[in-house]
Amino acid sequence: MKKLSGRWQWVLVWSLGCIFWAGWGLVLQLAPLEAQETGSLPNPLESGGIWKGLLSEQKPVHISAVLVGPAEGPQAELRITATMEPDWYIYALTQPPGPATPSRIQLDPSPAYQVQTGFLPDTPPQRKQDPNLGNVVLETHPGKVTWRALVRLAEGVDRSQLLIQGRLRAQPCTATRCLAPQDFPFVARWQPGEISAELLSASPMAAAGPTELATPASPGQPGIGSAVPTSRPEAASAEPVPPEPGSPAAGSSGLSPTDLAVKIGLAFLGGLILNLMPCVLPVISLKLFSFLQQAGESRARIMALNLWYTAGLMSVFFVLAALTAALGHAWGEQFTLPWFKIALTALVFVMALSFLGVWEIPIPGFAGGSTSVRLQQQEGPAGAFFKGVFATILATPCSGPFLGALFGFLLGQSALVVFVIFGAVGLGMAMPYLVLGAFPALVQLLPKPGGWMETLKELMGFFLLGTVVFLFSTMHHRYFVPTLTLLVGLWLACWWIGRASWTNSVR
Repeated sequence: MKKLSGRWQWVLVWSLGCIFWAGWGLVLQLAPLEAQETGSLPNPLESGGIWKGLLSEQKPVHISAVLVGPAEGPQAELRITATMEPDWYIYALTQPPGPATPSRIQLDPSPAYQVQTGFLPDTPPQRKQDPNLGNVVLETHPGKVTWRALVRLAEGVDRSQLLIQGRLRAQPCTATRCLAPQDFPFVARWQPGEISAELLSASPMAAAGPTELATPASPGQPGIGSAVPTSRPEAASAEPVPPEPGSPAAGSSGLSPTDLAVKIGLAFLGGLILNLMPCVLPVISLKLFSFLQQAGESRARIMALNLWYTAGLMSVFFVLAALTAALGHAWGEQFTLPWFKIALTALVFVMALSFLGVWEIPIPGFAGGSTSVRLQQQEGPAGAFFKGVFATILATPCSGPFLGALFGFLLGQSALVVFVIFGAVGLGMAMPYLVLGAFPALVQLLPKPGGWMETLKELMGFFLLGTVVFLFSTMHHRYFVPTLTLLVGLWLACWWIGRASWTNSVR
C-alpha cells in the first residue's frame, strides 16, 4: 500500500469537485442547446435561458387561443385550446365542486369585446365515478380539448390589432397524483375564418333576438362574470377563479366527521401500500439490510432505531403538509422541477455505485465497507433518520391506491385536515417498522449477519440502478444526454475515490 499525502488528498478532492461541476455545467449548457434544436426552450444566450428550463416547473398543460371570424360584422368565435402531456388530464368547466377543482376560464376585461355565450368544449368530458371519493362523478379532459365561445366586438374595433388576454385555471392530474391548481395564460389574436354553426345556434342572439351580454367585471375583480347559459349541459361560463389554498374561504370544506374518518383510514392504508411501490422498494431493501444488522441487538436499541426511522419519514410528510396548507403544493410537485429529478438521480446513482463496491464513504448505517466486518457495523440514529427521509422523498413520484385523488382533495382544505391526512399516510408507511420494533422476536427470525451480506449488498446496488432507470423515465427527453453525461462524470469521480481510501492509502 502506498501512502497518499495530505497534499495529494486535497488535490484529489479539488479534482473531484471540478469533475462534478463540469458534469453539472454540461447539464446546464446542453439541455437548453438540445432543446433549441426542437424549439422547446428559448435561446440560452437570452436572459435566464440557461437556467429557465431547469429551474422552472415542467407544465403538463399547454394553452393556446385564437379569435376566428369574418372580416366584417360584430361577431367572432374565441377558441381556447388546452393540450395535456401524456397521462395527464384536467377537470371540466362543469365539474361539480368537491374533491376535484373545476377548471375556470378568466378573461381580462376590455371595452373592445363582450362574451355572449358559455364556453362549449369540442369533445364532451369523460365522466366516471371514483369509488375512493364516495362515488363522486369526475368530469375530465385528457389529451386535447378546445373551448369555444361567441364574442361580440365593439363597433369600430380593428380586428387586426385586437388582443384578448386571459388565463385558464386548472388542476393537472394523473391517475396517481394531482398538482395544485395553476394559471395557464393565453393571448388570442384575430384570424379570418368561419364561425361554427353549432356555436351560432347556441347563442342568445341567434335564438332569441336581442343579445344578452355577459356581465362586465367589477373594477376590483379582473375577468368576466357569469355568461349567459346555453342549451348545452357541457357549456360553462368564464368566471372568477376559486379561493387560493390557505385562504379562509378555501378552508371551509364542510367535511363531516364520518367523511374525515374514512379519508384518514384510506390515507393510512395508502401509506401502508406505499412500501410496495417501485419508487420505495430500493430504500426498503436498505432498511431490510439494517434489520439484518439489528439481529441480536437489544429490544430497546431496535425500537429506538425504528423510531428514528419513523421520525425521518414523518418529518418529510409534515414538511409536505406545510407546503400544501400554506402554498398549495401538491404531492410529488417537486418532481415537475427538472433540477430536482436530476439531483435525485445523481444521488441514487452514487449510492448504487457505493453498494457495488466502486467507492466507499462512511455514511452512518448506509454504505458498508467491502468486508463483512464493516457490514456488521451498527446502524446509528442519524443513519436511521436519513433512511426515513430518503424513503419518503423517493416515494413522492409514486402514489398507491386512494392517494392520488386524496392528495388532490387536500388542496383547498384547512391546515388541520391537511396535517391529519399527511400524518395518517406517514404513519401507515412507518407501521411495519414500528411493529418490528415493538416485537423484536420478528427480527430474530432473520438470518444472522455474515459474509453472505456482501452479495446482498451488491444485489441492492442493482435495485438502486433500477431506481435510476425509473427516474430517467420521468424526465423529458431533452435532459437524457446531459444527465447521462453528469452520471458518467460522477462515475469517474466515485471510481477515483475508490482508488484512494480516506485512511490515507491508495491501491
